[in-house]
Amino acid sequence: MKAEGAGQSGSPGPAKLRGAAHSGGPAAHWLSRQRALLAYRLRDASALFSRGRDSLKARGLAATLRLALARLLPAKRQPLALVLYPGVIEPGNIRLPDAQPIASIIVPVHDQLDFTLRCLHSLERSGDATRFEVLVIDDASSDASPDVLPGIQGLRYQRNAENRGFIDSCNAGAALARGEFLVFLNNDTVVQPGWLDALLTTFAARADAGLAGSKLVYPDGRLQEAGGLVFSDGSAANVGRNGDPADPRYNFLREADY
Repeated sequence: MKAEGAGQSGSPGPAKLRGAAHSGGPAAHWLSRQRALLAYRLRDASALFSRGRDSLKARGLAATLRLALARLLPAKRQPLALVLYPGVIEPGNIRLPDAQPIASIIVPVHDQLDFTLRCLHSLERSGDATRFEVLVIDDASSDASPDVLPGIQGLRYQRNAENRGFIDSCNAGAALARGEFLVFLNNDTVVQPGWLDALLTTFAARADAGLAGSKLVYPDGRLQEAGGLVFSDGSAANVGRNGDPADPRYNFLREADY
């Protein structure tokens, strides 16, 4: 499950937000959450405007209006039954496995410590039977990440001396991985219980599979995507975007363009 709107830049520094929550009690915690929510809404509105402009150019007015109405007035919405771990995540309470892994989960990060801690917390709580390790590749963060993350039990942490970008950080993690499977995970992701077992089942069911991706769901229960499509003109789209994650059309194993 992907928590929408959390990237490698954007809202106020997570270390500051977490500090306010600790020092000011419930009121400060509520205020910090409202600030983060406002920053998310502003980014979401900006992205929506850009997508709307691009859709008008590619699809025309009528098709764009249909897409907008489908988002604003969905025919069906999954009840909010996602595990999102609200509140402040204390790094000292995160204990990741360190046994010989079957899967190596590689998490590139640049700032946004709060998101990273929530992602790691969800990995710890996922309850998967598959043995895994977690590698965080810190791409020269300027927040408290290099002070906090190395102290998390079981986490394998490496910091780039300079900002090298997302792809180089993924490759650095892959070079250190000990598992048979490589799992690349954004730090703005909150995984759901059993996610890893289900993902790796794909390779047992399909011997010809080289890559597999999870279904992504927004925190409010809307589907972000169930695979990607690339059209003949080179444009791309997400399967089922803003739809119902429980819809059978988005719940079977199939090939995807990306």
